[in-house]
Amino acid sequence: MQLDTLAAHMPVALVATAVNALLVSMVMWEVVDNVHVLSWCAAMIAVIAARGTWLVVYGRRPRYRVNLRRSERDFLIGVFLGGLTWGAAGVFMRAPGNILYDVFIAAVLVGMGAGSIATYSVHLGAFLLFFVSLMTPIVLRFLGESDDVHRALGVMGLLFILYLSIYSRLINKAFLDSFKLRFENLALVDDLTRQKDALVQAGEAKSRFFATASHDLRQPLHALGLLVVGLEQEQEEVKRRPILQNIFACLSSLRALFDSLLDVSRLDAGVFEVEAQHFSAQKLFRLLETAFTPLAQQKGLILKIPPTSVTFYSDPMLLERIVRNLLSNAIKYTPAGGVVEIELRTQGPSAVLAVSDSGSGMPASAHERIFEEFTRLDDAKQGGSPGLGLGLSIVRRLASLLRLELKLESQPGVGSRFTLRLPLGDGSRIPVSTQPRSPDYATELEGKHVLVVDDEPEILAAMETLLRKWGARAWVAASFSAAERLLEEKSCLPDIMVFDFHLRDGLTGEEAIGALRKRLGKPIPAVLITGDTTQARIRHASNSEYLHLYKPVRAAQLRMALERVLKASGSEET
Repeated sequence: MQLDTLAAHMPVALVATAVNALLVSMVMWEVVDNVHVLSWCAAMIAVIAARGTWLVVYGRRPRYRVNLRRSERDFLIGVFLGGLTWGAAGVFMRAPGNILYDVFIAAVLVGMGAGSIATYSVHLGAFLLFFVSLMTPIVLRFLGESDDVHRALGVMGLLFILYLSIYSRLINKAFLDSFKLRFENLALVDDLTRQKDALVQAGEAKSRFFATASHDLRQPLHALGLLVVGLEQEQEEVKRRPILQNIFACLSSLRALFDSLLDVSRLDAGVFEVEAQHFSAQKLFRLLETAFTPLAQQKGLILKIPPTSVTFYSDPMLLERIVRNLLSNAIKYTPAGGVVEIELRTQGPSAVLAVSDSGSGMPASAHERIFEEFTRLDDAKQGGSPGLGLGLSIVRRLASLLRLELKLESQPGVGSRFTLRLPLGDGSRIPVSTQPRSPDYATELEGKHVLVVDDEPEILAAMETLLRKWGARAWVAASFSAAERLLEEKSCLPDIMVFDFHLRDGLTGEEAIGALRKRLGKPIPAVLITGDTTQARIRHASNSEYLHLYKPVRAAQLRMALERVLKASGSEET
């Protein structure tokens, strides 16, 4: 920026130098040895030509090819030579016995020095080089003269050098402050532009989301409506069974969509906590094999998951989410007859886990784009089932959270391969809690009194049916006030409470639980269920004393949550 400003001022400075040099030569031609005048003119012309050449080269060369240090050095050399040439005029352009010409030369040099502030003070070093080399020769000459007038002029010259040097520092600081302010303004404009672009992209992503979500959520809902009607009209048990299977498939599709949205919300809220531990890769692979083998068989695919004795050191829950998303994606985009495979090999202290498929693959231009939220390949063309385009986005963000190296290799017509590099663990340090176990849930809820408060009649009816099936005694209420009246009628306290977060009474589920606990005089265990997946709500839930479940809640998930809270409450009481 400084060189650009100096270069912009240079044409006027060179013209002024040439005009002043011509005037000085004309005035001194009659009183000074012509050889001195011509020699000085030749030196001045050479300096002007050299500095003009620098200006032309600097101006024409592309900025990315400019060596700034070298350009600055060459510029300062030219400035110094220019000042020194003018300083030489104060020594060689002298008319003995005629002080008037000395005053004339001094006035020219003082004018050149004062004028150089506007030209060079943007670069303090350039100004001092020019000004000091310009004034020093004549000041020293005047101080060396025997008469008082010349000596007085020399002292005045010294004071002028001192004053202008100090003043130039102030001017230079003002220039630098203005440059700093300009850069800050440019940075502010760039930041505002980026924020504007981010808002535009967020708006576009939101529009894509609503368009995609509207379509993909309607698909299974539409199918569910038709299937329910078909189930109602079909009386034969044998024919009802496949309809029920399709209903469960639609519910599974809806649940997967909502789970993806919840994962994104939790990632945005920053509530995922990494709990790294040593765990068995074989245990993870068996879980994945159990979950995905039926899906692969249904689509006519070969699923290969190898046995292994490797131990990982990472967060087992988050790693499972990553691999599940990769497997789900691979099965979705691999046509019948293809192969989906998990590969695992060790490399020093690391393990390389790969999920590959023999699907249609994708071009290199799509390798980065597919990791963006709400981005999907052509599902119809690829033969995939609908989705919100969040799976790979979640994979990348979870891999980043776990600090795992994630790579993609894919070619059209060949297939895709996603690889993860993660640290190896120590099998002897696997916590006992992570070893396979088969907890007995059969009698845990048997005979328990469960209070359910929700303002949706359909949810209350479904919860009551489900809890009774598990052997529990369900008390259901549509509001907090109804729950209070219900408890007044009962002869015992509930063993556990299940509250919807948003209630009609103007209370939140947390507030209602707190009020009932205070009224009953006992910290009855409770579970909250909510459909609110905003970042603020998720952050609040992560810091709450109550276990939060997010709709839609799977029956098994609800049962496990109730069991866990009851067990935790029982252990605290004992």
